Amino acid sequence: SQKDSGDVWYRMGVWGSDEEAESSNFRELSNLVEALETLAADLPGIIVYLFTDNSTAEAAFYNGTSSNAKLFGLIDF
Repeated sequence: SQKDSGDVWYRMGVWGSDEEAESSNFRELSNLVEALETLAADLPGIIVYLFTDNSTAEAAFYNGTSSNAKLFGLIDF
């Protein structure tokens, strides 16, 4: 679900069966990328604070690259 609470927007939910075969790193990074793509389209010029407990997803997002082909595919744009 997505929630706009005044000046704060957040997204939370559970992964569906279509992604259950994927690694937790892929699911976490996919969630972050999808959320940011939605925000970028709707809210230009925003400040983003990224919070995750997945260090692999965070590193891939922050560095803009990953040696894992699936993770790289999520951030290669």
